[in-house]
Amino acid sequence: SIILIPSYVFAIPVSVQISGLDETMEQNAFESLSLVQQAKQKDLSAQEIQLLEARGRNEIEVSLQPFGYYHPKIESQLIRSKKNVLVTYQITLNQVTRID
Repeated sequence: SIILIPSYVFAIPVSVQISGLDETMEQNAFESLSLVQQAKQKDLSAQEIQLLEARGRNEIEVSLQPFGYYHPKIESQLIRSKKNVLVTYQITLNQVTRID
């Protein structure tokens, strides 16, 4: 899924895309991202977007822990074009950790 976030610093939308999760985990991950939250509140500079994109990997990892995934592989990429800025997160879930 992709969430579009207006950003007037770039005068183009900022999009965040997460792949590799089911709908519930994906929603939890989006809600945990500082990038999504801050972009809704203020205009972000290129440096802020880069910082928040990097921070997002840890935020997503923490958001998956309630589902039993403590060591997912998370790759992110920030892609700028003339039409938008796209931040992508590709998640590969490893073994679920069960606590008995």
